Amino acid sequence: MNSDLKKGRRDYSIIGLVLVAVFLLSQGGMYLIYFLTDGNISSLFGGLFTENDAYILLSCGIMYLFAIPIGLLLLHFLPSTQPQKERLGSQFFQWLLICFPIISAGALIGNLLSFLLSFGKASNPTDSLSGLSIGVQFVCVVVLAPIFEELLFRRAIIRHSVRYGEKTAILFSATAFALFHGNLFQFFYAFGIGLLFGYIYVRTGKLIYTIFLHAIINFWGTIVAQFVITNTPAFFVSNDLRSLLHLTFQIVVTLNYYLISYGTLVGGIILLCKKVRRLYFRPAPLELPTGKSIQLSFVNPGAILFAILCTAEIVISLLP
Repeated sequence: MNSDLKKGRRDYSIIGLVLVAVFLLSQGGMYLIYFLTDGNISSLFGGLFTENDAYILLSCGIMYLFAIPIGLLLLHFLPSTQPQKERLGSQFFQWLLICFPIISAGALIGNLLSFLLSFGKASNPTDSLSGLSIGVQFVCVVVLAPIFEELLFRRAIIRHSVRYGEKTAILFSATAFALFHGNLFQFFYAFGIGLLFGYIYVRTGKLIYTIFLHAIINFWGTIVAQFVITNTPAFFVSNDLRSLLHLTFQIVVTLNYYLISYGTLVGGIILLCKKVRRLYFRPAPLELPTGKSIQLSFVNPGAILFAILCTAEIVISLLP
Protein backbone atom coordinates (compact mmCIF):
# COMPACT_ATOMS: atom_id res chain seq x y z
CA MET A 1 0.00 0.00 0.00
CA ASN A 2 2.78 2.46 0.93
CA SER A 3 4.66 1.79 -2.30
CA ASP A 4 1.48 2.36 -4.31
CA LEU A 5 0.90 5.64 -2.48
CA LYS A 6 4.43 6.79 -3.27
CA LYS A 7 4.10 5.82 -6.93
CA GLY A 8 0.73 7.52 -7.20
CA ARG A 9 1.91 10.73 -5.55
CA ARG A 10 5.00 10.76 -7.77
CA ASP A 11 3.01 10.21 -10.96
CA TYR A 12 0.40 12.84 -10.09
CA SER A 13 3.16 15.26 -9.13
CA ILE A 14 4.85 14.73 -12.49
CA ILE A 15 1.52 15.36 -14.24
CA GLY A 16 1.15 18.57 -12.23
CA LEU A 17 4.67 19.69 -13.13
CA VAL A 18 4.01 19.00 -16.81
CA LEU A 19 0.87 21.16 -16.57
CA VAL A 20 3.02 23.87 -14.99
CA ALA A 21 5.41 23.61 -17.94
CA VAL A 22 2.50 23.89 -20.41
CA PHE A 23 1.18 26.91 -18.51
CA LEU A 24 4.56 28.67 -18.45
CA LEU A 25 5.36 27.88 -22.07
CA SER A 26 1.97 29.23 -23.16
CA GLN A 27 2.10 32.40 -21.10
CA GLY A 28 5.83 33.00 -21.41
CA GLY A 29 5.93 32.40 -25.15
CA MET A 30 3.11 34.85 -25.73
CA TYR A 31 4.65 37.55 -23.54
CA LEU A 32 8.03 37.11 -25.20
CA ILE A 33 6.65 37.52 -28.73
CA TYR A 34 4.48 40.44 -27.61
CA PHE A 35 7.60 42.11 -26.20
CA LEU A 36 9.74 41.39 -29.26
CA THR A 37 7.11 42.80 -31.63
CA ASP A 38 6.46 45.79 -29.36
CA GLY A 39 2.81 44.77 -29.22
CA ASN A 40 2.38 44.76 -32.98
CA ILE A 41 1.39 41.10 -33.35
CA SER A 42 -0.27 41.58 -36.74
CA SER A 43 3.13 42.41 -38.25
CA LEU A 44 4.08 38.74 -37.87
CA PHE A 45 1.32 37.86 -40.33
CA GLY A 46 2.20 40.56 -42.83
CA GLY A 47 -0.91 42.56 -42.01
CA LEU A 48 -3.23 39.78 -43.23
CA PHE A 49 -5.14 39.81 -39.93
CA THR A 50 -6.42 42.47 -37.59
CA GLU A 51 -4.51 42.93 -34.34
CA ASN A 52 -7.18 41.06 -32.38
CA ASP A 53 -7.25 38.13 -34.84
CA ALA A 54 -3.45 37.99 -34.95
CA TYR A 55 -3.19 38.01 -31.15
CA ILE A 56 -5.66 35.11 -30.74
CA LEU A 57 -4.10 33.13 -33.59
CA LEU A 58 -0.65 33.49 -32.10
CA SER A 59 -1.70 32.68 -28.54
CA CYS A 60 -3.63 29.61 -29.73
CA GLY A 61 -0.72 28.56 -31.92
CA ILE A 62 1.74 28.76 -29.03
CA MET A 63 -0.56 26.89 -26.68
CA TYR A 64 -1.96 24.20 -28.97
CA LEU A 65 0.87 23.67 -31.44
CA PHE A 66 3.83 24.21 -29.11
CA ALA A 67 3.16 24.06 -25.35
CA ILE A 68 0.63 21.22 -25.24
CA PRO A 69 2.57 18.95 -27.68
CA ILE A 70 5.64 19.37 -25.45
CA GLY A 71 3.52 18.45 -22.43
CA LEU A 72 2.21 15.37 -24.23
CA LEU A 73 5.75 14.35 -25.09
CA LEU A 74 6.86 14.70 -21.48
CA LEU A 75 3.91 12.67 -20.18
CA HIS A 76 4.63 9.93 -22.71
CA PHE A 77 7.34 8.54 -20.42
CA LEU A 78 4.91 7.85 -17.56
CA PRO A 79 3.25 4.42 -17.24
CA SER A 80 -0.18 4.45 -18.89
CA THR A 81 -3.35 2.36 -18.89
CA GLN A 82 -5.67 2.32 -21.89
CA PRO A 83 -9.36 2.36 -20.87
CA GLN A 84 -11.41 -0.50 -22.26
CA LYS A 85 -12.88 0.51 -25.61
CA GLU A 86 -16.66 0.58 -26.04
CA ARG A 87 -18.98 2.10 -28.62
CA LEU A 88 -21.12 5.04 -27.56
CA GLY A 89 -23.64 4.72 -30.39
CA SER A 90 -26.85 6.69 -30.04
CA GLN A 91 -25.88 7.68 -26.49
CA PHE A 92 -23.62 10.31 -28.04
CA PHE A 93 -26.61 12.58 -28.61
CA GLN A 94 -27.88 11.95 -25.09
CA TRP A 95 -24.55 13.04 -23.62
CA LEU A 96 -24.57 16.05 -25.94
CA LEU A 97 -27.92 17.17 -24.51
CA ILE A 98 -26.61 16.67 -20.98
CA CYS A 99 -23.78 19.13 -21.71
CA PHE A 100 -26.21 22.07 -21.98
CA PRO A 101 -27.63 22.15 -18.42
CA ILE A 102 -24.11 21.61 -17.06
CA ILE A 103 -22.81 24.58 -19.05
CA SER A 104 -25.80 26.75 -18.14
CA ALA A 105 -25.53 26.04 -14.41
CA GLY A 106 -21.75 26.46 -14.43
CA ALA A 107 -21.93 29.72 -16.38
CA LEU A 108 -24.55 31.07 -13.97
CA ILE A 109 -22.38 30.30 -10.93
CA GLY A 110 -19.23 31.62 -12.60
CA ASN A 111 -20.83 34.86 -13.76
CA LEU A 112 -22.41 35.50 -10.36
CA LEU A 113 -19.21 34.88 -8.40
CA SER A 114 -17.11 36.91 -10.83
CA PHE A 115 -19.55 39.81 -10.53
CA LEU A 116 -19.60 39.67 -6.72
CA LEU A 117 -15.86 39.20 -6.17
CA SER A 118 -14.86 41.90 -8.65
CA PHE A 119 -17.70 44.27 -7.67
CA GLY A 120 -18.98 44.04 -11.23
CA LYS A 121 -15.70 45.12 -12.85
CA ALA A 122 -14.39 41.79 -14.21
CA SER A 123 -14.97 41.06 -17.87
CA ASN A 124 -15.65 37.64 -19.35
CA PRO A 125 -12.69 36.68 -21.57
CA THR A 126 -15.05 34.93 -23.98
CA ASP A 127 -16.51 38.35 -24.85
CA SER A 128 -13.34 39.09 -26.78
CA LEU A 129 -14.22 36.29 -29.20
CA SER A 130 -17.08 38.34 -30.61
CA GLY A 131 -14.59 40.69 -32.22
CA LEU A 132 -12.83 37.91 -34.12
CA SER A 133 -13.44 36.91 -37.71
CA ILE A 134 -15.49 33.73 -38.20
CA GLY A 135 -12.52 31.92 -39.73
CA VAL A 136 -10.22 32.61 -36.78
CA GLN A 137 -12.94 31.62 -34.32
CA PHE A 138 -13.56 28.37 -36.16
CA VAL A 139 -9.87 27.40 -36.35
CA CYS A 140 -9.04 28.28 -32.75
CA VAL A 141 -12.23 27.45 -30.88
CA VAL A 142 -13.85 24.68 -32.92
CA VAL A 143 -10.78 22.86 -34.29
CA LEU A 144 -7.61 23.44 -32.25
CA ALA A 145 -9.08 23.76 -28.75
CA PRO A 146 -11.18 20.55 -28.81
CA ILE A 147 -8.40 18.43 -30.32
CA PHE A 148 -5.46 19.51 -28.17
CA GLU A 149 -7.35 20.09 -24.91
CA GLU A 150 -8.88 16.64 -25.15
CA LEU A 151 -5.49 15.10 -25.96
CA LEU A 152 -4.02 16.64 -22.82
CA PHE A 153 -6.79 16.77 -20.24
CA ARG A 154 -8.63 13.58 -21.16
CA ARG A 155 -6.37 11.17 -23.01
CA ALA A 156 -2.97 11.95 -21.48
CA ILE A 157 -3.91 12.80 -17.89
CA ILE A 158 -6.48 10.02 -17.49
CA ARG A 159 -4.38 7.32 -19.17
CA HIS A 160 -1.44 8.14 -16.90
CA SER A 161 -3.49 8.24 -13.69
CA VAL A 162 -6.47 5.90 -14.12
CA ARG A 163 -4.60 2.90 -12.71
CA TYR A 164 -4.94 4.54 -9.27
CA GLY A 165 -8.73 4.83 -9.60
CA GLU A 166 -11.19 6.00 -12.24
CA LYS A 167 -13.02 8.46 -10.01
CA THR A 168 -9.85 10.24 -8.91
CA ALA A 169 -8.45 10.36 -12.44
CA ILE A 170 -11.66 11.95 -13.72
CA LEU A 171 -11.82 14.41 -10.81
CA PHE A 172 -8.17 15.46 -11.22
CA SER A 173 -8.56 15.84 -14.99
CA ALA A 174 -11.69 17.98 -14.61
CA THR A 175 -10.11 20.19 -11.93
CA ALA A 176 -6.97 20.74 -14.00
CA PHE A 177 -9.11 21.53 -17.06
CA ALA A 178 -11.13 24.09 -15.10
CA LEU A 179 -8.07 25.73 -13.54
CA PHE A 180 -6.33 25.94 -16.91
CA HIS A 181 -9.04 28.31 -18.18
CA GLY A 182 -7.71 30.90 -15.74
CA ASN A 183 -10.94 32.68 -14.83
CA LEU A 184 -14.06 32.15 -12.73
CA PHE A 185 -16.43 32.81 -15.62
CA GLN A 186 -15.46 29.51 -17.24
CA PHE A 187 -14.21 27.57 -14.21
CA PHE A 188 -17.43 25.92 -13.09
CA TYR A 189 -18.83 24.83 -16.42
CA ALA A 190 -15.35 23.69 -17.52
CA PHE A 191 -15.21 21.59 -14.35
CA GLY A 192 -18.65 20.09 -14.98
CA ILE A 193 -17.92 19.37 -18.63
CA GLY A 194 -14.53 17.98 -17.59
CA LEU A 195 -16.23 15.47 -15.31
CA LEU A 196 -18.63 14.45 -18.08
CA PHE A 197 -15.95 14.13 -20.76
CA GLY A 198 -13.66 12.26 -18.37
CA TYR A 199 -16.37 9.72 -17.61
CA ILE A 200 -17.13 9.25 -21.32
CA TYR A 201 -13.46 8.70 -22.11
CA VAL A 202 -13.00 6.24 -19.24
CA ARG A 203 -16.08 4.28 -20.34
CA THR A 204 -15.34 4.24 -24.06
CA GLY A 205 -11.56 4.63 -24.38
CA LYS A 206 -12.19 6.68 -27.54
CA LEU A 207 -11.15 10.30 -27.61
CA ILE A 208 -13.06 11.03 -30.81
CA TYR A 209 -16.32 11.23 -28.82
CA THR A 210 -15.15 13.96 -26.45
CA ILE A 211 -13.41 15.86 -29.26
CA PHE A 212 -16.66 16.03 -31.23
CA LEU A 213 -18.71 16.93 -28.15
CA HIS A 214 -16.21 19.65 -27.30
CA ALA A 215 -16.25 20.98 -30.87
CA ILE A 216 -20.05 21.06 -31.08
CA ILE A 217 -20.36 22.89 -27.76
CA ASN A 218 -17.75 25.46 -28.74
CA PHE A 219 -19.35 25.93 -32.16
CA TRP A 220 -22.78 26.48 -30.62
CA GLY A 221 -21.52 28.78 -27.89
CA THR A 222 -19.35 30.99 -30.11
CA ILE A 223 -20.10 31.01 -33.82
CA VAL A 224 -23.82 30.21 -33.61
CA ALA A 225 -24.35 32.48 -30.60
CA GLN A 226 -22.53 35.34 -32.30
CA PHE A 227 -24.57 34.85 -35.47
CA VAL A 228 -27.80 35.01 -33.46
CA ILE A 229 -26.69 38.12 -31.55
CA THR A 230 -25.78 39.79 -34.84
CA ASN A 231 -29.20 38.92 -36.23
CA THR A 232 -31.25 39.77 -33.16
CA PRO A 233 -34.14 41.80 -34.56
CA ALA A 234 -34.39 45.51 -33.98
CA PHE A 235 -38.04 46.32 -34.54
CA PHE A 236 -38.79 49.30 -36.69
CA VAL A 237 -41.51 50.47 -39.02
CA SER A 238 -40.65 50.15 -42.69
CA ASN A 239 -42.53 49.66 -45.92
CA ASP A 240 -39.41 48.46 -47.71
CA LEU A 241 -39.85 44.79 -48.73
CA ARG A 242 -36.18 43.97 -48.39
CA SER A 243 -36.07 45.36 -44.85
CA LEU A 244 -39.19 43.43 -43.89
CA LEU A 245 -37.74 40.18 -45.25
CA HIS A 246 -34.51 40.77 -43.34
CA LEU A 247 -36.46 41.46 -40.16
CA THR A 248 -38.45 38.26 -40.67
CA PHE A 249 -35.22 36.29 -41.10
CA GLN A 250 -33.83 37.79 -37.89
CA ILE A 251 -36.95 36.87 -35.95
CA VAL A 252 -36.92 33.29 -37.25
CA VAL A 253 -33.22 32.85 -36.42
CA THR A 254 -33.61 34.25 -32.91
CA LEU A 255 -36.75 32.26 -32.06
CA ASN A 256 -35.28 28.99 -33.32
CA TYR A 257 -32.06 29.55 -31.40
CA TYR A 258 -33.85 30.08 -28.11
CA LEU A 259 -36.34 27.27 -28.72
CA ILE A 260 -33.47 24.87 -29.37
CA SER A 261 -31.52 26.22 -26.39
CA TYR A 262 -34.40 25.82 -23.94
CA GLY A 263 -35.39 22.49 -25.45
CA THR A 264 -31.91 21.04 -25.04
CA LEU A 265 -31.74 22.46 -21.53
CA VAL A 266 -34.93 20.70 -20.43
CA GLY A 267 -34.06 17.49 -22.26
CA GLY A 268 -30.55 17.54 -20.84
CA ILE A 269 -31.79 17.89 -17.26
CA ILE A 270 -34.11 14.89 -17.67
CA LEU A 271 -31.37 12.76 -19.20
CA LEU A 272 -28.86 13.86 -16.57
CA CYS A 273 -31.16 12.68 -13.78
CA LYS A 274 -31.49 9.30 -15.48
CA LYS A 275 -27.79 8.91 -16.28
CA VAL A 276 -26.57 9.76 -12.78
CA ARG A 277 -28.28 6.66 -11.40
CA ARG A 278 -26.53 4.46 -13.97
CA LEU A 279 -22.97 5.65 -13.53
CA TYR A 280 -20.47 2.90 -12.73
CA PHE A 281 -16.73 2.64 -12.22
CA ARG A 282 -14.45 -0.34 -12.77
CA PRO A 283 -11.84 -1.29 -10.15
CA ALA A 284 -8.35 -0.05 -11.08
CA PRO A 285 -5.13 -2.14 -10.95
CA LEU A 286 -3.73 -0.05 -8.08
CA GLU A 287 -7.08 1.08 -6.63
CA LEU A 288 -6.70 3.01 -3.40
CA PRO A 289 -9.30 4.13 -0.84
CA THR A 290 -11.09 7.25 -2.06
CA GLY A 291 -9.64 9.53 0.61
CA LYS A 292 -6.08 8.31 0.04
CA SER A 293 -6.49 8.51 -3.72
CA ILE A 294 -7.70 12.12 -3.66
CA GLN A 295 -4.96 13.08 -1.21
CA LEU A 296 -2.13 11.65 -3.32
CA SER A 297 -3.50 13.26 -6.51
CA PHE A 298 -3.98 16.79 -5.19
CA VAL A 299 -1.50 17.06 -2.29
CA ASN A 300 1.82 16.85 -4.07
CA PRO A 301 4.36 19.46 -5.25
CA GLY A 302 3.38 19.43 -8.94
CA ALA A 303 -0.39 19.69 -8.43
CA ILE A 304 -0.03 22.35 -5.72
CA LEU A 305 2.28 24.50 -7.86
CA PHE A 306 -0.07 24.23 -10.82
CA ALA A 307 -3.04 25.19 -8.62
CA ILE A 308 -1.14 28.21 -7.23
CA LEU A 309 -0.24 29.50 -10.71
CA CYS A 310 -3.78 29.10 -12.05
CA THR A 311 -5.36 30.57 -8.92
CA ALA A 312 -3.09 33.60 -9.25
CA GLU A 313 -4.24 34.00 -12.84
CA ILE A 314 -7.87 33.75 -11.73
CA VAL A 315 -7.36 36.41 -9.06
CA ILE A 316 -5.65 38.72 -11.56
CA SER A 317 -8.56 38.25 -13.96
CA LEU A 318 -10.90 39.63 -11.29
CA LEU A 319 -8.90 42.82 -10.86
CA PRO A 320 -10.13 45.96 -12.67
